Parts: sequence; C-alpha cells; structure tokens
Amino acid sequence: MSAREALLVGTQGGAKNLGRDDVGRIAPGMAADFVAWRTDGISFAGAQHDLVAALLFCTPGLAPVNLSVINGEVIVKDGQLMTCNLQVGTILKF
Repeated sequence: MSAREALLVGTQGGAKNLGRDDVGRIAPGMAADFVAWRTDGISFAGAQHDLVAALLFCTPGLAPVNLSVINGEVIVKDGQLMTCNLQVGTILKF
C-alpha cells in the first residue's frame, strides 16, 4: 500500500466507515481538522521527494506541530498554543 493509499484509508475510508459525509477530506462545507509540520527539520531528513510518505513514515510526532486548525479555529500557530495565555515556567496541576 502506498502512502497516498494509506492516507485515503485513514481519512475518506474512516469517514465512510463512520457513516459520516461531513468529514474525511478538506473541502468547502466539510468539518476539517488538520495539522501541519515544518519539513525542514531532522525528522524529515531525506524525505523531501515525497512529503505525504514523510508525514506517514517519518514520525512527525517528534517534531513540534507548526499549525493546527480544529473545526475552523486556529489552535496552534507558528508552534505556539493560541487558545490560552501561559507564562513561561507555568506549572499546570489537575
């Protein structure tokens, strides 16, 4: 299975299995959530020829998320959390 086929299985295929027609692809009117990573870091070394494969196989979770949009709201921008204002050194306790 190619990287692009795996991506389709995980997005459009997942939406179909859930019986949802409002998710699974980025298009007008869809409830799209997406994230983006910078691809010039060590996590993506040697993978510039196929960025879809790089995102699936090069563990982008080791690289910080550069942009995250959830339900149309920017949550992370330029690697910074936009939904709350924390001072450097803040310790969160739950």
